[in-house]
Amino acid sequence: MNGDEKRFFPVGLTAPEALRRLTRETYDVIAEDWERDHANDDWWREGADLFLAALPPNGLILDLGCGPGMKSQVFVQRGYRVCGIDSSSEMIRLARARVGMDRATFYELDLVQARYDLFHRTFDGIYAMASLLHIPKQEIPRVLIALRGLLTPTGVLSLCVKATRPGTDGETLVEERDYGTPYTRFFSSFDGPELDALLEASGFVIQWSREREVNQTRWLERLAMRG
Repeated sequence: MNGDEKRFFPVGLTAPEALRRLTRETYDVIAEDWERDHANDDWWREGADLFLAALPPNGLILDLGCGPGMKSQVFVQRGYRVCGIDSSSEMIRLARARVGMDRATFYELDLVQARYDLFHRTFDGIYAMASLLHIPKQEIPRVLIALRGLLTPTGVLSLCVKATRPGTDGETLVEERDYGTPYTRFFSSFDGPELDALLEASGFVIQWSREREVNQTRWLERLAMRG
């Protein structure tokens, strides 16, 4: 993080744990506003179509950081089964209300501390749309390794994170107030070679990549197979 950015870590928590808790608590507050604000987003659909095309019919998807379930809803409508996880209890409540529980299940889980081995199943695909960007960089390698272990031998990971802005170190706390009340979120961001190196070191083989700008934010998209 840059030297002029705020640092406030509750007693008993490590810095990464505190940053994840801060972001989780923020989403609990802004969940309904965030859902309304992003209801018409569609720029992610092209990457999602490529992801779904790589999966078997009726495949099982882990929607990592599922938020209010907008992508999970699309996956279910396209005939897939979904397990969604998010650290925000309010986001999980909205996802369950939006998607229902017939072909989808949703769990409130910290994306880093989750006991992924307790799923007792493997997934045909993992969809991580704008979720790993809330995890401090030092924790990303072990999360990616854990995710690889959840995939079937032919499983696919779809990943989208923010691109690092020039002159920044790729980790920042952002204070905002566009929903009528101030709130703070932690973001990590990456450059292309850095992201590719993390994926390859974690045992993934990149199949497709793209960098694009949406609403003045540059995004890195990757589709990777389990190696």
